Amino acid sequence: MESLKEIKNKILEDVSFLDLETSEYEFRDFIKGLKQKFIHREIKKHNVFNIQKHDLKNNYSNNIIFKSVWDDDDFNFKDIRIKIEEYFKTFTKEDKIKEVMPIVQTDKIFNEDKVKYFSIWDYQKKFKDSENKLNKEEMFKDIENKINPLKEVCLSSMGLTDNYYRTEKIREILEFLKYAYNIEIEIGDLYNKPLKEIEKELNTKELKVRLFNEWFYLSFTEKYKQENLKQRVITELKRRLVRD
Repeated sequence: MESLKEIKNKILEDVSFLDLETSEYEFRDFIKGLKQKFIHREIKKHNVFNIQKHDLKNNYSNNIIFKSVWDDDDFNFKDIRIKIEEYFKTFTKEDKIKEVMPIVQTDKIFNEDKVKYFSIWDYQKKFKDSENKLNKEEMFKDIENKINPLKEVCLSSMGLTDNYYRTEKIREILEFLKYAYNIEIEIGDLYNKPLKEIEKELNTKELKVRLFNEWFYLSFTEKYKQENLKQRVITELKRRLVRD
């Protein structure tokens, strides 16, 4: 069968012998469930990079892609499958990397005066003149001078000692390593496993990881990967500092 309309008609036909005056409206919840399960399955199938921040979530009936077909009596499976497939073709591996890319731990790298509650905005103030105009060139040069020599890059990751948040954060780190550097590590029971045990399982011949409550240190054995990591965090930090 190619559509939900065909399914409904077939069901109504099969139960007609009961002579219960059955109407298609009595199948509304059942049909809604079929739609949701079909869409969910197709999203999972075609979302090859496991993008989490996409527009095909939750409220399918008011979604940019499904809105026009949700209440369509036909709800053609093939047409909807093509819509989903074409949508996820617009994403690349870089989109996933950006989604899970950890940001630099500003306090550990730039807080030379050990200021309490130091932030990137405090750092930015150093490069503003009396008229509050930002000297981007000088700031960017300072960022590169501080990050490029690092043997380990300190990255931010809040809640690593909390059971609930740790699971989410470690999974993001694992996905970042997988998609950015082709390093695949599987760690089970992230919820109950102690942080230092997770740290041991993360460390390989290819990389070194040190985990703390609100940050972690990351470095690669291979020079290319190490330099690539530093360039990624430099680019992201520059973007954050000038986006407004």
